[in-house]
Parts: sequence; structure tokens; C-alpha cells
Amino acid sequence: MTVPVAWSVDQSGVAAVDSAGLVTARRNGMAVVTATAGGVSGSATVTVAQAVAAVVRIRQS
Repeated sequence: MTVPVAWSVDQSGVAAVDSAGLVTARRNGMAVVTATAGGVSGSATVTVAQAVAAVVRIRQS
């Protein structure tokens, strides 16, 4: 027997979660992702942080 899983996120501006449970970052921040199946639920906190690229300055001599 397969029990359907419902996914949700409390901060949709920070992250999105699809019907398969794949979480996609939207902007920096924290969000709680919750899965519910058969009356049982579990949650995880996800932190989204933008990686900062290195800046290299090249000067001609």
C-alpha cells in the first residue's frame, strides 16, 4: 500500500517544494519544509545562502 505524501514549506519566498519533495532555493533565508503522510509528519529547517564568487582584479603594468 502506497501512502501519498503532502509537502509544504512555511516560507515560500525562501524555498519551494514540489510534489516529489524536491526543494528549490528562491532567496536567502530559512524555511521549514514539512512532509505529511498517513497522519504522521516530519519537518526540516532549510537554510538558503547565496555563495559569493571571488573577485579577481587584473592590472596591466
